[in-house]
Amino acid sequence: MAGQKKHNEIVFVNSFKGGAGKTTLSLTHCIDDLFHEQKFENVIYIDLDILGTATSYLFDKDKLPLEKCFNHTKKAVRVDLDYEGETKGLHVLYLSPELKTRSIYKGINYINNQDIAQQLLRDDITAFVRERVEGQEGNLIVFDCAPGFSKMEQELLKTCYDMKLARKTQVREEYVATLDSGHIEKCVQCLADSWKTFQVQPDFRNIRLTLNDIQNYYSYANRDPKSDAEQQFQEIAETISARLQEEQVREVEIFFWRYSQDIAVHSVFRHQRFVENQVDCYILTQDSYKKYQA
Repeated sequence: MAGQKKHNEIVFVNSFKGGAGKTTLSLTHCIDDLFHEQKFENVIYIDLDILGTATSYLFDKDKLPLEKCFNHTKKAVRVDLDYEGETKGLHVLYLSPELKTRSIYKGINYINNQDIAQQLLRDDITAFVRERVEGQEGNLIVFDCAPGFSKMEQELLKTCYDMKLARKTQVREEYVATLDSGHIEKCVQCLADSWKTFQVQPDFRNIRLTLNDIQNYYSYANRDPKSDAEQQFQEIAETISARLQEEQVREVEIFFWRYSQDIAVHSVFRHQRFVENQVDCYILTQDSYKKYQA
């Protein structure tokens, strides 16, 4: 059922380790709103990941040809998706992985000025986002970031928080971790570091930590008659929340994202399916994506 229409929202999805499911969650937020939540008029997916996983491998290359990438056109590409007899357009801001890392000068006789190229790219992305949120309401913009927290992403996030301060948009940072203990500890430490050093006032930030059960631990715990998976997840969330508070990181929402067999099966090499051929896998339910701690 369609929800109440929102003005604008920008979501930065990131992780501090590869393979956490960051790209899948980014696309899920986009596709779920297109066909399920329906809170926004325009849904825009921006692939900032330097590897370009989504736009290089998860979509049919005919839908995202190199000549239409943002580096060349400064525009997003509409990708039509079909679900239950309905067709809707996901706007993909397609950054070429090859062009994202190039020097501003191509000739071998010039000094490599990759930093300048990154700055120009950041300025182009910022201009695109500003035009969207200041020109019209009803935009959901989801950034799929590279693992870690690059200088360009920090500057883009700061710009988006400035737009939030001007009441142009809402902003959320969402960090994805698996249930692996080392990954969670790494995430807690990195969030603590960013809380102390990031140039946005800590209390102004809106942070969500999503734990992705890629090992299907929930199912394993439910098979044990002596355990209660819901209770275990709640205890994990409470422990992480306490750890974050020890590090002075406050008011972080903690979500659990349940294992999806369909996504796992359809991602296996030689059996993989493009996003447009498995849209139903990207629809969230109340049980599959659930808040356990505020």
